[in-house]
Amino acid sequence: MNNKQAFFYFLRFTKKHIILFISFAFCFFSCIGLTLYIPQVFQKFIDGIGLTVYGNRTIILLGLTYLIIVLAGELLQNLRDILSTIFSWKLTEKVRQDIFRNILNLDIEFYSQHSAGELTECIDGDSEALASSASRFLLDIAANILILLGVLLIIFLISVKLGLLFSFFSCISFFSMLKLSESGTYAVKEVRKTEEKITSLVTEAITGREELHILKAENKILQKLTSLYMELFKYKKSFRLRFIFTVELNNFILLLEKCGLIIFLFIFYKNNLISLGQSFMLYNYFMFLEWPIQTLAEKSTTFQGLSANISRISRLISERPKIGFGSKKMDSDTYSIEFKNVSFSYSSREKVLDSINFKIEAGQHCGLQGRTGSGKTTLIKLLLGLYVPSQGSILFNGIPIFDFSKEELMKGIGYVSQEIALFYASIRDNVRMFDKSISDEQINEALKKSGMYEKISALPGGLDYICEDGGANFSSGETQLLACARLFLKKSKIIILDEPTAKLDKEEQEKLSMAFAELIKNKTAILIAHRKETLQNMDCLILEKGKLESVKNLGGWYER
Repeated sequence: MNNKQAFFYFLRFTKKHIILFISFAFCFFSCIGLTLYIPQVFQKFIDGIGLTVYGNRTIILLGLTYLIIVLAGELLQNLRDILSTIFSWKLTEKVRQDIFRNILNLDIEFYSQHSAGELTECIDGDSEALASSASRFLLDIAANILILLGVLLIIFLISVKLGLLFSFFSCISFFSMLKLSESGTYAVKEVRKTEEKITSLVTEAITGREELHILKAENKILQKLTSLYMELFKYKKSFRLRFIFTVELNNFILLLEKCGLIIFLFIFYKNNLISLGQSFMLYNYFMFLEWPIQTLAEKSTTFQGLSANISRISRLISERPKIGFGSKKMDSDTYSIEFKNVSFSYSSREKVLDSINFKIEAGQHCGLQGRTGSGKTTLIKLLLGLYVPSQGSILFNGIPIFDFSKEELMKGIGYVSQEIALFYASIRDNVRMFDKSISDEQINEALKKSGMYEKISALPGGLDYICEDGGANFSSGETQLLACARLFLKKSKIIILDEPTAKLDKEEQEKLSMAFAELIKNKTAILIAHRKETLQNMDCLILEKGKLESVKNLGGWYER
């Protein structure tokens, strides 16, 4: 998405909210019309006081007309601001939804290339900046150009000499403001980059707060954060000083222009080329020129920042998954799993998996063991379709997994990991994963099968209980049981279970064993086991440095 595509994106959004946009545009341009007309009413009022042809009644009517126009302008301006805010909110929501929807469908590799802070800043900061700018950006430019041209046209109709004089002053003001506005662009960009670093650091520190506490690294993080804030202060100070200098210099230029204008208007008035009322009108028009000129200069600089927002947003919206999926459905009750000469490496690094070959028949259960770094997690990621093998293929019932649709794979494979994500939401939504078609009766049945029904029933509010802080009030075993409840509702065809490495109490261990046994009944299952007892009556795949050794029973590997 380039600037042109962003413009059409904005137009498509506007088309969906055409009534709101037309109402906003009507108020916007009505304000412009009244702004241009007010000085003329004021001119007639002043000239009318000095002329005998105007009676008291006419003068009073002109005064009332002036007040009515001013009040109408204020009313329309407030209505315009309200409509603009509503329009901006809707556009912000639309941009955020489009970004979030797109990145949720991207490959897992994308998330390793972008930090959480960077994505948060784009979804939250860039989308809001884009929406608030774009909602009025085009109309602001159009309106200020119209005001500028309208004022100059009126002045040219009064006097060509005055029109040329005003045009000269306008050019000086515009280019001086433009040059001064551009001087702070670098500082603004650096402020933006530093704010992204701060957001990323804070997000990661909160996510890994337990590790920071264990490693006693809080002071190091605070030092890094302080360093970034000092850097941010430096760029903001630079920007602020430039801004103050710009404002004061602009005021000085404006003062010189006003002095020159007053001298010229006095000469024109003394030579009877303009009336007293026209002098006041022209002075007011000059003051009106200051606003559009300054706004246009700011918008030209703002456009650079807006382009940067568009660039960052467009990269996320236009990002496409590198992994392609087919359209086949997983309509069998369960599936066999086969790895055919599968090798895999991350980027250009050495192979994590090397020539893996095995087959698990449909309905069979198989254990998976190996030391840390042996490739267990990578094998599971390949099985879930998160990465494409560098070599070989993975088959379900003899069909390559990427021939199935992504939705079917997500639904057909159930995975209970050691790190379970519990969202800031009710137990109900955490178990059914926000699928409102699933009833409370189905959720309770799944909780009973997983052994968590009594625990949840005892919580305040039951299913309405809100999981806070990532489910910190649940043990690792309980979060896995909740994950099992999810899979009971999901009814997956292939089950992958990662046994907790942490030592569980006897009651939790029994609940997990019963839930696992119920979950994998009549299903093809892979169990990443960390204890001998788990692998009773089960074939076992043993990984060692990315290579596979298949063992029928518990002999050999433990006895070697």
